[in-house]
Amino acid sequence: MLRQRGQTAKRPRRRSLRMRRLHSRRPRPIAKNCRPAWFLAGLDRIGLSVAGRLLDVRVSPEILKRVVDAYRKVRNTVRFLIANLTDYVPPAGGVDAATLEPLDRAMLARVRAAFAKAREEYRAARFHGAMAALVDLCTTDLSAVYLDFRKDPLYTLRLDDPERRSTQAVLWETLHGLTQLLAPVLSFTAEEIWQHVPACRAEAESVFASVWSDGPAPDAAALADWERLAVLRETAYRAIEVERAAKRLAQTQEAAIQVAPLGAAEADLLARYRDALPAYLQVSVISDGGPKPGEGEAWGIAAGRTPHAKCERCWNYRASVGQSSAHPTLCDRCLAALPAGFARPTGQAGG
Repeated sequence: MLRQRGQTAKRPRRRSLRMRRLHSRRPRPIAKNCRPAWFLAGLDRIGLSVAGRLLDVRVSPEILKRVVDAYRKVRNTVRFLIANLTDYVPPAGGVDAATLEPLDRAMLARVRAAFAKAREEYRAARFHGAMAALVDLCTTDLSAVYLDFRKDPLYTLRLDDPERRSTQAVLWETLHGLTQLLAPVLSFTAEEIWQHVPACRAEAESVFASVWSDGPAPDAAALADWERLAVLRETAYRAIEVERAAKRLAQTQEAAIQVAPLGAAEADLLARYRDALPAYLQVSVISDGGPKPGEGEAWGIAAGRTPHAKCERCWNYRASVGQSSAHPTLCDRCLAALPAGFARPTGQAGG
């Protein structure tokens, strides 16, 4: 604005250097739109348990952010488990590992080993060790690996398909055991989980009224298989990532990999899990003839692009796509999941 003659312009007030520094250090909220009743109580408990009872408790925005991330990962994992068990009836005598698919049997061994570790830590009053075992199970094995590649049978197969039921059996034992083992620390969250699962409510009115047993011992052989499969997965993904960086692959499902085992132990693992490895690695096809394993490597793997077409229902690349004249864009697994007499609506491609 133009000032009148004889008037001096007023300068805007400026904060002092001290006030500007204090303002820049104002703490910001770490989690938004959360219910304080259970969320903040859960953060306090998990934060103190992770710190351990023999150490000074350290608090900083970075530490609290890690606690929030760990709690969110556990909660999101449990939400996935609950959502995929709505049509599952748990067996009265517990899950029989011998009836499961090989990959599910190996994952169940990993779950039982983590639960046994958590119980051992609880008995020694090492709450931080118990929570570390449970958070690591949710983050490293469930969320990053098992639940990722098991979405395919859970979402695309028939409700009563044996492979889908095998996966659900693992999900059920994981959910039930995880809820009980979270209860000493995340009491509100564990009770909330328990009340959302009808099979749990039928067992006891509260998670704190349920019987806490040691559970079945993990299968040592299946647990060893899971750990060795993780090494194969890491090696395969490194080879696939090279192809993706070169723009020869857009996604993992397009890959066809060739595998060469280092020794007899790896060859035996490959023979026993060959049919399940495309699903585990989320690739199109696996064949022999990979390169010689490098120094310190257990596997030699070469990755390329699959010649198979993409199924429009499950989005996997399979050799069976195009073999059905009625549904040329679907694979055999999706055709088996369709109801009898299914016909594509008029006007859609492939009709």
